[in-house]
Amino acid sequence: MTIPFTNIPSNLRTPLFFAEFDNSQANTASTTQRTLIIGQTRAGSTLPANIPLLVSSTATVAGLSGAGSMLHGQMAAYLANDTAGEIYLLPLSDADSMVAAIGKITINTAASETGVISLYIGGIRVQTTVVATDSVSTIAAALAAAIENQPELPVTVVHTGDMVSEGAVVVLEAKNKGAHGNNIDL
Repeated sequence: MTIPFTNIPSNLRTPLFFAEFDNSQANTASTTQRTLIIGQTRAGSTLPANIPLLVSSTATVAGLSGAGSMLHGQMAAYLANDTAGEIYLLPLSDADSMVAAIGKITINTAASETGVISLYIGGIRVQTTVVATDSVSTIAAALAAAIENQPELPVTVVHTGDMVSEGAVVVLEAKNKGAHGNNIDL
């Protein structure tokens, strides 16, 4: 039986092992990578709960589920690793019995030098400048304003109710209710 080769000459008589690969019959098909992201939306979301939806960008998810929502953060993290997949969301609503997590940032010392404060909230950097003459309440107010200027953060600054961001304390509340809010890094 004759075996046809494309790169090894048929008149080669040297004793040795010769091999070649022919990929012409190899499978060139590709499969579509489908991903389902399950997470909570914010209270004002237009997405109906428990119905999957095909999405393609973080801006779309921010508009549909709310900027800084669990789904928005998950979509941003997913697209950082895979920009070509087919992505579906399964939105969940906050249950009425759930409570949003609360965290506090306390400024203990007035600024002694001019510089920049870099604070990471949920892995997202928040920066504000301080001047050597800033008091603790001025620094806290600047930090609260910087947090409010980044809607993609998973927290909001509390201004009303029993816990008010005032003085040297910035009170933060998770945008989604539930125990997972206790895992947001500050």
